[in-house]
Amino acid sequence: MLSKVVALAAVVTVAHAQSACTLTAETHPSMTWSTCAEGGTCTSKTGSVVIDSNWRWLHTTDGSVNCYTGNEWDTALCPSNAECATSCCLDGADYAGTYGATTSGNALTLKFVTEGEYSTNIGSRLYLLELESKYQGFTLLGNEFTFDVDVSNLDCGLNGALYFSSMDLDGGVSKFPSNTAGPKYGTGYCDSQCPRDVKFIDGEANVEGWAASSNDANAGIGNLGACCAEMDIWEANKIATAYTPHPCTDDTYHSCVGDACGGTYSSDRYGGDCDPDGCDFNSYRQGDLTFYGPDASFSVDSTKPMTVVTQFLTGSDGVLSDIKRFYVQDGKALANSESLIAGVSGNSVTEDYCVAQKAVFGDNTSFMDKGGLATMSVALSKPMVLVMSLWDDHAANMLWLDSTYPTDSTKLGAARGSCATTSGVPADVEAEQPGGSVIYSNIKFGPIGSTFDSTGVEDPGSTPTTTGGGTPTATSTSYSEAYGFAYGTTGGGSAAPAAPKDIAELKSWLADSTPRVILIDKTFEFIGTEGTATDSGCEQCAVSDGGQDYLGTLSCGGDGKTAISSISYDVAGTTPLEVASDKTILGVGSAGVLSGKGLTLPDTTSNVIIRNIHITNINPQHVWGGDALTLQGNDGVWIDHNKFSLVGRQFIVSHYGASRFTVSNNEFDGVTTTSATCNGNHYWTNMFIGPGDLITIDGNYYHDVSGRAPKLGADGVTLTVQASNNLFSNMQGHAFDIYDSTSALLEGNVFESVDSPMASYTGPIYNVPDSSSASACSSTLGRACEVNMLTGSGDWPSLTNTAALTTLNGYTSKMYVVTPLPASSVKSKVTGNAGVGHI
Repeated sequence: MLSKVVALAAVVTVAHAQSACTLTAETHPSMTWSTCAEGGTCTSKTGSVVIDSNWRWLHTTDGSVNCYTGNEWDTALCPSNAECATSCCLDGADYAGTYGATTSGNALTLKFVTEGEYSTNIGSRLYLLELESKYQGFTLLGNEFTFDVDVSNLDCGLNGALYFSSMDLDGGVSKFPSNTAGPKYGTGYCDSQCPRDVKFIDGEANVEGWAASSNDANAGIGNLGACCAEMDIWEANKIATAYTPHPCTDDTYHSCVGDACGGTYSSDRYGGDCDPDGCDFNSYRQGDLTFYGPDASFSVDSTKPMTVVTQFLTGSDGVLSDIKRFYVQDGKALANSESLIAGVSGNSVTEDYCVAQKAVFGDNTSFMDKGGLATMSVALSKPMVLVMSLWDDHAANMLWLDSTYPTDSTKLGAARGSCATTSGVPADVEAEQPGGSVIYSNIKFGPIGSTFDSTGVEDPGSTPTTTGGGTPTATSTSYSEAYGFAYGTTGGGSAAPAAPKDIAELKSWLADSTPRVILIDKTFEFIGTEGTATDSGCEQCAVSDGGQDYLGTLSCGGDGKTAISSISYDVAGTTPLEVASDKTILGVGSAGVLSGKGLTLPDTTSNVIIRNIHITNINPQHVWGGDALTLQGNDGVWIDHNKFSLVGRQFIVSHYGASRFTVSNNEFDGVTTTSATCNGNHYWTNMFIGPGDLITIDGNYYHDVSGRAPKLGADGVTLTVQASNNLFSNMQGHAFDIYDSTSALLEGNVFESVDSPMASYTGPIYNVPDSSSASACSSTLGRACEVNMLTGSGDWPSLTNTAALTTLNGYTSKMYVVTPLPASSVKSKVTGNAGVGHI
């Protein structure tokens, strides 16, 4: 939604106050809706609707003098934000007579232009109430929301919008004591545009810095904005429709100041902590010009009522993975249209769809920058407020919904509907469509599949890639579920995602026996929390010269190391956080950081997902100062889209027993000022030496590291490894270090400026050195392998021991084997996808 609030105005004197008066009685129109249970049994509930306080008459508390007229405040009554809140009050509403809002049973009708006794009202915005003191909350994650809508009376330039806002359910009363009006009078609005035309924010007026609009006689912009996450379920007229999630890094209601708000109202649209653009699915914009429109030739005929179903699906980690859309019309259930734009596939909003759409259309990446679906998932896991509205657009004439926008653009994605680029001007819309209206009705809410009959719906879905032998395999692209040898790992599963408030709660949640989805939404700083200690040790080159010192005497024999009698280190780095079974640890956006302490999975732990967190600053100047992640014989671990940097010892280490795990799409950043090899590159990268380990290493970015990248095996230790589509860059030492009992398939990897792509290689290894060896894979794996690519790097020996293929082929039926991309596609994929902030 480009801008909804600035266009919602009335010729009647309106404003948003935080106390209430009673010159006009406030009587909420009742409206029924239904909650549904699995199996489709629905129960009717009676609620009511309330109009937003921004529409209401604002006058003096001791009389009837306007505090706000046209688009300007009375600065005598409102010289400051605080004084205005004291001097002025909201009054009740004549819903039908003044605002054109009426209910009948389960239906709400909103008229666009209403000629009242004393005023002319344009548009409206209403909320569903549970009580007079509380908005009705809807927790959408893992559920579906269904409603009927009639937009047959909405033409170009109008938007009948039904959506959800992360408003406070009490309208902000508990946070701001000066707000005594609350939900009864429609207070507390916020959305992802961080609107600055809201006249009262945080319990005070928004009069300071107020500038009257140059093109809207009833609106202006103040210094303050009101921000929160927003889920646009339905934005539509009879020409076009879109649904759009808008994440905020802080999903809850919060205020902002000036241009730092971002959004439509600020000079820097992307300068705030909310995503103003969202990731939209508009069938017309996605190339299907015949799916939705105003006659029977369209799949969905917008001249007739329809049922709209929106499902909020979660992956195995309990996080939002897909927002699906269905329609029901004339008794027929229809899946949403497929995107027909080359390079953008699918018929629903997924992370892959959003990434592809932004890239192909050349749109700003704010959606991903703010955390994408993972961040939106946090908002959807909490109660949100239902908003039902009708508006015209003083900012962009609604062209972003139903026409070509920008109007002079010819690029993909600019065409959003068939309306003329000259349409939508509010003065024209108000003159030509005064009888415009929208009807929302038959609201239902419940678990997936409970609110509509999906019989006969054809879900396009997705089909797994098939090898030549007919065996389903994972394909190396981008995953929302565990793959490779971690296939089947579910972590915390369907547990409700939650963010620990402090270190104590984080430690407790990680170690307990409860399945959990633990959101890391900030930096947890451990440095200094457990004090410092000293030990003796040694050094090969001084820390002051760019080296690492070695704690203890374990590594101090020979090699010209110099003894050191006392080395001080941070204790927290040597005592990692223990992770128990059935946990998903998930960073939010790019905000999730563990600083000064790593993670360890004891040998009793299994079924763990670790995604999208940055582990860093663990005694980086000290060898044996701590590892970032330790596996100790754990069955089912997925380590995905993380970043590792500035760690004293190993980024990841596995030992002590058989593990089945996947290391995918991580960034191993070796840039350091203290290096064991004294060259600015971290040495201790990956050491996988657990007897019997089954390991997938896919899509990772190894850069500025000088060794063990990765080390596979040890004397007498048997491993099975597939390493595919990894990018190795700027490495002064070695990448693969493979011991004699390790069986490894290395394919589709890219090496750029790597001194030694392979340091040792005595085991059964198939490293696909050329096209002939790539083709030879077919007889065993049922597909060709991918050749590795080297530029400016050392030798890549020719190793084609087919025993490695035979060993790996024993696992294909369990979806454990990845089918990689060609090496030519790897660099762009990895550099744009590996590390945090890309899920």
